[in-house]
Amino acid sequence: SWTQELYLTGETGPVNWIAGATLFNQDAGNSRSQVITNGNPTGPGSSDVSSNIDNNSIALYAQASIDFSDQLSLTVGGRYTNERKVFDITNNLTGQQIHGRKRWQVFTPSATLQYRLSDDANIYAKAGKGFKSGVFPASTLSPNPVDPEEVWQYELGTKLRVAGWLNANFAAFYTDYSNMQVNIRVNNISSLQNAGRAEIYGIEGELFGRPLPGLNLRLGFSKLWGEFTDFPNAVGYVPLPNGGNQTVTIDATGNKIIRTPLFSLNAGFDYEHELSGGNALLASANLYHAGKSYRD
Repeated sequence: SWTQELYLTGETGPVNWIAGATLFNQDAGNSRSQVITNGNPTGPGSSDVSSNIDNNSIALYAQASIDFSDQLSLTVGGRYTNERKVFDITNNLTGQQIHGRKRWQVFTPSATLQYRLSDDANIYAKAGKGFKSGVFPASTLSPNPVDPEEVWQYELGTKLRVAGWLNANFAAFYTDYSNMQVNIRVNNISSLQNAGRAEIYGIEGELFGRPLPGLNLRLGFSKLWGEFTDFPNAVGYVPLPNGGNQTVTIDATGNKIIRTPLFSLNAGFDYEHELSGGNALLASANLYHAGKSYRD
């Protein structure tokens, strides 16, 4: 893989800005592989297979921040990504070849408006779009890729100092997904599937500070609500009477999003005590609890 980034940054009057480009190339593959079970070829293709995936991506981006006053500021940005992936797989025994080629182009803007209530507090509103790259799942031997996952997120929040040593961050957010990439397992082979649409909204917060020299305390929480709002052809599983599961197609619209805990809590501390000779003793502890989530 190879990555190159070039950017310019500067200040023009009241505007601070940055503009640049990023280039990424990756050549990945498998020269020859064969899975043997009890002396027989098994696994994807059940044969001697070689594969290659070539990724090329170029992105142009810019961001600017302007202070309208000592209290009010605005930051806007955008990123244009042009990405191409080429997928090739060959059965070295039969000569069968599978080729896939796809190009994706996406523009992802963002904006943040911030108001400083005082030196110790501010409130902000933020909106932005992001995406997760499309992919050719090599395990399925298919020339058809899983499309990129795109998301719009909106957030309202505050950052403030509650007391002399205690700081806090609180936020409420809404996330709207298109083509969410969902993990599935068909014929005991892990792969990906696109859901139509999904949404997550919730609140989160954290308290942190240093009440004593060397002692840091932190406490955080989140509460989430998330469901598929359009997922008519989801891969699901029905238990069989004698064990195992049958793979079926279901309408998962209205179901909870998988691997998304309904709530989570975390707490921790670290304490550093200086010793002689420039050494130090560090003690720390962390606690994390996640609520119920669904695996499929």
